[in-house]
Amino acid sequence: MQIDISTFNFDCPVCGAHHGADVKQVVIETGAFSKLEEVAKSLGLNPENAVAVYDTNTTNVVPHRTTAKQEVILPAEDLHANERGVGLLEKMADQCEYFIAIGSGSLTDITRYIAFQRGVPFISCPTACSVDGFASNSCAMTLKGVKTTVYTRMPIAIVADTEILRNSPMKLTRSGFGDMVGKYTSVADWKISGLFGADEFCQNIADIQMKAVREVIDSCALLGEKDPGAYEKLMYGLILSGLAMQMFGTTRPASGPEHHMSHCWEMGVLAHTDALHGEKVGVATLIVSKKYHEVLKQGISYLDTLLPNLEMMPKASLRKVIGEELWPLIEEQNAKDTLEGLTVDIIREKWDELTAIMATIPPYEELLEIYNSIGAMTTMEEIGLSDDLIDKSFMFAPYIRNRFTFMRIMSRKINNEFVTE
Repeated sequence: MQIDISTFNFDCPVCGAHHGADVKQVVIETGAFSKLEEVAKSLGLNPENAVAVYDTNTTNVVPHRTTAKQEVILPAEDLHANERGVGLLEKMADQCEYFIAIGSGSLTDITRYIAFQRGVPFISCPTACSVDGFASNSCAMTLKGVKTTVYTRMPIAIVADTEILRNSPMKLTRSGFGDMVGKYTSVADWKISGLFGADEFCQNIADIQMKAVREVIDSCALLGEKDPGAYEKLMYGLILSGLAMQMFGTTRPASGPEHHMSHCWEMGVLAHTDALHGEKVGVATLIVSKKYHEVLKQGISYLDTLLPNLEMMPKASLRKVIGEELWPLIEEQNAKDTLEGLTVDIIREKWDELTAIMATIPPYEELLEIYNSIGAMTTMEEIGLSDDLIDKSFMFAPYIRNRFTFMRIMSRKINNEFVTE
């Protein structure tokens, strides 16, 4: 499969903006890795003037090594997209015409970051269907302990070999699944944000994102059987998600309350877990679905449980939970509340439209059936956390990122049991 990139560059008749993607070629097929040099040459790049970046795991999964002038092998153990990971590659990599990232999420983000800093392009060669960021123009970096979106650039090309993908650990495949299923809640909350005028919303981009989700759901049944076609569909869905982010210009189409909960745990707020990003996002998506559908079941009377003017939680309460080390960055993130000016009365006026959007999120039971079909993690215990953190995480996660979500609205409760001030 080769994706026609021209279809992702257009003047949008829905929102009026121009949407575009900078990636030039996408190849997803069996044996694609052998076409790496061919793709580079077609883009005017010299394969012998590249730096190929592996980790100690991915060197063992590719069918052959590249003709790059330098191969950098990063240690797979404890490799994350943070200052340490970036520092390792910066120190080890020679100057080059372009980079090749041969690995999954963290390695790709590290390579993307260094390529951007040096002003050169990079080619992404995913070795597992683990995340949706391969085609993104941003890095999910942890800097000074805070999960941060850093905007850089898209890969100039993506070369994904389905033979490599289908032989990757199923744990990584399930992580990619979890990252994608989270789009049910992120897209719904993006549309809710647009409903209240907090963000620009484009139905065309939302449709592309949800098409990506359907590709992933359709691939579930055969992934456990290592079917090449199923892995091609899954990677296609993950790449579509990245293209949606690039076309809109931010992560808004792909990151909502489910990611904020995941980031909360990744930063060690309330608790820390070493579960994969997509595993955490998948479990968080189930939690968000259940919470939102409880609101739908209760109906408009739910609004009576919220503070009329939706005031933020007192800073002292937030600070106590966030901790002194992270607090300055979280305080800055929430300096101007994205809910400012919103009231319960305004929400009440748009209740029918709001709940119609929330109802597009599949109910918990339906999602659970899909998760079980692939053996994905479904509980807090499975990702190394306790159930008693669910309500606390749901309450504090909205402050990790100042983004409009219904979860953020739900955190503005009367008689909030977690407020200590």
